[in-house]
Amino acid sequence: MQEDIDAGKVSGTKIITHTQIRQELQSKVDVAQARFDANPSKKNKDKLADAQKDLSHAIRDGECLIKGCVPSEYLKK
Repeated sequence: MQEDIDAGKVSGTKIITHTQIRQELQSKVDVAQARFDANPSKKNKDKLADAQKDLSHAIRDGECLIKGCVPSEYLKK
């Protein structure tokens, strides 16, 4: 599917890779950690724990995301 997206055969669709997801979630962990370090409240601790959990789950699952509509010919029946 990525080849067809790159070739312009599929428009309005983008694949977000596992690496991109990990990088985005890691940046959210970093922001939450900085907030917690500056103000160690329960709310900030919970937000940090949630961000760490999200990153952990994404790493565990090896997920990627598809943004937009997936044409039916790419789905198994």
